[in-house]
Amino acid sequence: MPSPARETRPAGLPAAERALQWTLGLAAGATSLAVFSRLVFFVPKAFGISDFTLHVAYARALCQGSAAPQPHFLFELLICALAAPVGRPWAFGAAAVAVATAAVVAKVILTYRRVREAGGAAAAFCAALCLLFAMPLFNWWKFPDTYLGQVSPNVWHNPTTVAVLPLAFLLFHAAARLTVTDPPRAAAGAGALVLLNCLTKPNYVLALLPCWLILLADRARRALLARQVCWLRPALIGAAVAGPAGVVLLWQASRLGAAGAGVTLAPLAVWRIYSPHIVASILLSVAFPLAVLGLYFREARAARTAWSEAPLLLAWSVLVVAVLQMALLAEAGPRFEHGNFFWASYTANYLLFVESAVVVAAAPRSGRWIIAWGLLFAHALVGVVYAFRLAAGWAIL
Repeated sequence: MPSPARETRPAGLPAAERALQWTLGLAAGATSLAVFSRLVFFVPKAFGISDFTLHVAYARALCQGSAAPQPHFLFELLICALAAPVGRPWAFGAAAVAVATAAVVAKVILTYRRVREAGGAAAAFCAALCLLFAMPLFNWWKFPDTYLGQVSPNVWHNPTTVAVLPLAFLLFHAAARLTVTDPPRAAAGAGALVLLNCLTKPNYVLALLPCWLILLADRARRALLARQVCWLRPALIGAAVAGPAGVVLLWQASRLGAAGAGVTLAPLAVWRIYSPHIVASILLSVAFPLAVLGLYFREARAARTAWSEAPLLLAWSVLVVAVLQMALLAEAGPRFEHGNFFWASYTANYLLFVESAVVVAAAPRSGRWIIAWGLLFAHALVGVVYAFRLAAGWAIL
């Protein structure tokens, strides 16, 4: 006898949703191939080299045994594994394009499924498609450039940031859901995601970890007061989460120190190189999630009983920490101007966009709903222009 769920589910829904996900995957794949192929194989001479070509060169050196592993090396290691059997120089570039494209497709499908949990398939499709392209709104001091100096929810030119985003997506949702009463395998899975993120690009973990530990401490306090667990279980959960991160981050810091690099406190010094209007840069970068927070504040608070249970507020807290790191910290030495403490804010902002889209997708149609969707479409339109300019070779950053 069929279950009630099967009796009430429309017969065409699974096939229709598969079609929507295939469409999203094709759109993400086609856009990614156009952009990444340009950044790997057809970089205009006026722009010199791209981040992609640097990582491809390092992957070749790593594969040939002429380079030691960097502090984060999983992207290059995967390129090496894919390209080495072919044995041709072009294979390394092709592998980089393939891995980055797969990461973008995975990001879009994960976004669709997350928004689909709260809203209909059409809303999830529109949100995922918009979030494929979303960039900071146009500014008045460097039009039409919209990337450098802003907190972009999407990054196209840096392969490790592209590669880590789906891993960060999974890690964020593991952090949002993990409780001190969960079985050990849940904590072990979260710890494994921490390791994968750190070894691909550690910046997002540096922003997430303090927020996550505060979240776990709050959940442990409430569980202990309710006598659901003894003190040993929260301690083990915290160790499973922070232990792998601490070991890997300390090793990475020692590698940087051995190479003569270091971290220095330089409030706004790097950010001012790229933006003359930092407050405006922030507002133009978070216009959509900021509007959602204002328009749907009650709904966001009512999503869970306590603030620490709401993914939207966790996403906001991680972005705040990431922006503080971006504003206050810099890498000492010749890489000072590289802005290597900017990366966490980009990933954190994408995840904030996703959680904001979840709130809007669950809301009924109204004036607030139209304003929120309109802002998301505006972010996406800017991103379409930016991606087209990258693919056409008119801009690298």
